[in-house]
Amino acid sequence: MPFALSGAPAKPAPESWGSGFVDYPTMVQPILDKHCVRCHGDEDIAAGLDLSGGWTWAFNISYETLLKHNLVGFLRCNNADVKSSEILPPRTLGSGAALLADRLVSGHRGRIPNLARPERDLLMVWMDGNSNYYGTWDYTPHATCDAPMAAKGPLLKAMQSAGCVKCHDPAHVGNDWLNLQKPERSRLLRAPLAKSAGGLAWCRDRKAARGLPLVEQRLLPPDVFNPPNWPKRDESGDPVATFASTDDRNYQAMLAIIRQTRAEALSHPRVDMPGAEIVPGVCRKQAPMPLPDPLPTLHAALTDDHAVELSWPRAASTIGLQFELHRSGSADFAPSPDTQIALTTSFRFTDVLAPAGPQRYALVVTSGERRSPPVRTTLTMPTAPPPPAPSGLAATPKPGEVVLRWEPSPKPSLRYHVYRAKDGSEAWTKLTDEPLRTTAYSDANLSAGERFAYAVRSLDRRGQESPPTPPVVAAALPDIEQAVFVAAFSENVHAKLGDGALAKGTPHGPAKIADKTLDLRQGGYVTFDHLPEFDLRTRLSVECWVYFDEAGQMPVLLSCGRWRGTGWFLQRFGNGWRWHVGGVDCDGRSRSEDAPAAGGKPAVGRWIHLVCTFDGQHARVFQDGVQVALKDCKPDRAPWPGPLFVAQYGPAPSDPYQVKGRLAAIRIYQRAVTAEEALAAFKAGRP
Repeated sequence: MPFALSGAPAKPAPESWGSGFVDYPTMVQPILDKHCVRCHGDEDIAAGLDLSGGWTWAFNISYETLLKHNLVGFLRCNNADVKSSEILPPRTLGSGAALLADRLVSGHRGRIPNLARPERDLLMVWMDGNSNYYGTWDYTPHATCDAPMAAKGPLLKAMQSAGCVKCHDPAHVGNDWLNLQKPERSRLLRAPLAKSAGGLAWCRDRKAARGLPLVEQRLLPPDVFNPPNWPKRDESGDPVATFASTDDRNYQAMLAIIRQTRAEALSHPRVDMPGAEIVPGVCRKQAPMPLPDPLPTLHAALTDDHAVELSWPRAASTIGLQFELHRSGSADFAPSPDTQIALTTSFRFTDVLAPAGPQRYALVVTSGERRSPPVRTTLTMPTAPPPPAPSGLAATPKPGEVVLRWEPSPKPSLRYHVYRAKDGSEAWTKLTDEPLRTTAYSDANLSAGERFAYAVRSLDRRGQESPPTPPVVAAALPDIEQAVFVAAFSENVHAKLGDGALAKGTPHGPAKIADKTLDLRQGGYVTFDHLPEFDLRTRLSVECWVYFDEAGQMPVLLSCGRWRGTGWFLQRFGNGWRWHVGGVDCDGRSRSEDAPAAGGKPAVGRWIHLVCTFDGQHARVFQDGVQVALKDCKPDRAPWPGPLFVAQYGPAPSDPYQVKGRLAAIRIYQRAVTAEEALAAFKAGRP
């Protein structure tokens, strides 16, 4: 101690990689792309380890791969894992317990000769910080990427057509099966593709073991105290090349689904995805920070869609400061309110409105009342051409609607407007109030047989529109009168679809069939894998009979959605019912058997008939043939990707949502059941 006090205080210096927080998507993934992906995810997936950056539900492929194979010394820190509160021996977690660290230090047998010391140090410090994915408080409205979950149903049908389910569990989708960053690199396509066609040729003629599933809300990754127990790679069995070439019909069908899934994902981007409109996090400070010395350098680069990407270093000395960005056509201009284009706590900004010609930019660092001198850079902006027109526009007639789809653009920044005209007319009307991010549109509430022409235009970030696509013509089909999903629960937990096909139900807990009903008196619930029949499109109706043996807290009868999210659910709520439709609550009081006009809590000890409808503009609830709730609504009609839950709330099954009683005769219609039909169904009695 005396020796330590004998000299001047040591001033901490930045590490070789820099300073500040470590963010996996923007700092770690680029190193993996540079040094690792060529063997692990590009032409090959050596040792079955995919380190590419395609987005998963919660993270990305490489992050889930590293954690699930226990390669980085990760320690789970959720509330149920108490190990995070203990004092642990050295090298229990982080780089000291990581196989990846051994590979980095040893040079991986000469396979990473160009890995620089700052890059290696950054990977080590990321592991020592417990391998976090996000390193900032930046966010967008979308915390997760739900598109891969919604793709499970369409992909399952394509896998069935290709014969994949003969060996693979149809309920399982691995974390690296879909590569939404580069769809052609998806393992789902490459594993069954012949090597001569550029595939991996991994498939064997035998039952396949379940591999690494996606991290979901209820499925945590392993860690150093909960090691993985995944099956070892098994290359036994005769090789099977399901796809001899990429021209195979089933290959192309799967690729189209994955491309559409990518477009859907980019239409609701997380903070780590292209096109995200990021809300920067803000640091709380007890006192203003000093201005950095030296000041950060301002960089300007032209993007492929003719915007200017401005960036400056993120470091411990700059985190928590605010930055003004200014633009002018004049050299050595004085920054002022008239030249300011942004004020941000982030470390990058995209200028999408820069005019053509030389553009001068200035960065002013601020802390409280203090302002730095401007840091300048210059870039010459070329004239931005209009965006290309979309390709592959197709119209699919459906009951009461026409569904349009077109090919996703390789530029995720493009948006789209949809136009319609009566067949044979040149009077086009724009249908979209706001430009679409997704490459699909439903023209709903149409009369059957009326023909319309449709065209789509691209819109870039400058507001420039493309020429229109060649028009396509279609007319809506008549409504399907019969139910498209019927779960009678008279003999088993399965359901029949409108075309006669069987939809298998899965019972959970003590749920069982008794007396031609779904008996839930001891608890439990039933789930059905997601089907298009469940989607909230132009119109939807749900019908059921329920018998409460116990009132419960707020039981959910049927659930295929999330509150304040997409999809729908029916719940006993307070003194009545909640019919939640695409983010909109349609609430109404229960109709009391003794005093129907007065209302009251839903009765216990008798059968109740419920019909919930959405007609495109209004949501309604009918109890025992009488309307008890009405709500004008414009719901979010994006599909809910999860399964249908019977007698529980799908996003978070728990005791408060449990139905204690019986359910019977569940029907789903893709139309709005009328008040007269609801009354007639009640009078007819329980089937």
